[in-house]
Amino acid sequence: MERRTLWENLQELSIGRYDAWLAMGEFNAYLKAEEKNGGVEPHWTSMTEFRNCLEECNLSDIGFKGPRYTWKRGKLAERLDRACSNENWNLRFPNRFLSHLPFYSSDHRPLILLSGTPPKGTNSIKPFRFMASWLTCELFYGIINSCWGEAAVWKEACEKFKVEASNWHNETYKEANRRKFHLHARIRGIDERLSR
Repeated sequence: MERRTLWENLQELSIGRYDAWLAMGEFNAYLKAEEKNGGVEPHWTSMTEFRNCLEECNLSDIGFKGPRYTWKRGKLAERLDRACSNENWNLRFPNRFLSHLPFYSSDHRPLILLSGTPPKGTNSIKPFRFMASWLTCELFYGIINSCWGEAAVWKEACEKFKVEASNWHNETYKEANRRKFHLHARIRGIDERLSR
């Protein structure tokens, strides 16, 4: 019943919608029998209803990279999570792709959608972000004090702080980031071997 409510809501959203749109997340349904492994016979009625819903909404599955199944419990595995888009969204983001990431602390794989090259006119420079974890390091307070002295002008102090905090972060967390990258690579490798 909850799935049927979702299909009805999606169909309602699609009425008169001609702009680019995408629906992504856990649909708790699969489109083809190959998207289910183990357990009882595939639920044909549910698959038909899901396909009909996507057709009614002019949405299609955008595909994926990575292991086939996004949900696993015991010996049962299914592809329940996906991204579906309409033709206008596909034309706007032709280089897009969806990745199924390794299982971490859930029985669902996280999804990451990369839309490809940013459109012209968008700023591709990485924005500055303050990290709360910086406050746990005593050395960080020296940067704050050096940027905001008694005679500091607000705008200049902010610019100086962005540069110095970013440089400090890159140096301080370089080894931790390297280790994190290698751990993620190992997790992906193990996950891919287990998915075969």
